[in-house]
Amino acid sequence: EKSITPSECIQNSGLDRTYCYQIFSGAKKPSRDKLLALCFSLKLNPDEVQGLLKHTGYPILHPRIQRDSIILFTLEHGHSIMQLNELLFDMKLELVK
Repeated sequence: EKSITPSECIQNSGLDRTYCYQIFSGAKKPSRDKLLALCFSLKLNPDEVQGLLKHTGYPILHPRIQRDSIILFTLEHGHSIMQLNELLFDMKLELVK
């Protein structure tokens, strides 16, 4: 649907290639942050990300939580995972890795 190959998705996520293929095959369940990194690489919009988080049993991004608010902002503006992490770093918050 997003017209992106698994290889492109992995490259854009910044995650380990082997680990990503294990996620794609269902052998591993990604952490919330790893899932968010994949969402950025797939260029999902905030609604798609919230739905995926709900579906996988992780808490949705909450605008009142500073880190989540920054993640939502960068998703809405189509930023990359690198741009998100630069912003989080500047705000002295935990990076998405």
